[in-house]
Amino acid sequence: TWSITLESPDGDFPLVVDLMDADGKLAMQVGDGQQEGQEVTDVTKSGEELVGSYLMFLQGSDVPVTVRLTMDGENLQSSWDFADGAFLIDAVGTKQ
Repeated sequence: TWSITLESPDGDFPLVVDLMDADGKLAMQVGDGQQEGQEVTDVTKSGEELVGSYLMFLQGSDVPVTVRLTMDGENLQSSWDFADGAFLIDAVGTKQ
């Protein structure tokens, strides 16, 4: 379980990311830590990087999200792509 805070012009957005096994496949769950997160089953590994893709419901629309995760020592580097490049955020996660 990793704690990641996305910083945006609209303020900070804290997230919790869990990596897990879903029926023998790598999966992740992304949420705010208060409610059950969204399960992401489209997860692939490219070298040392994990790439997850999912749709996030935001303001009445499904927004495509791609997250890239890479271990960096004790931290988790993350890159978030919202709406096919419309909004990009890099953030560092810490182990909970």
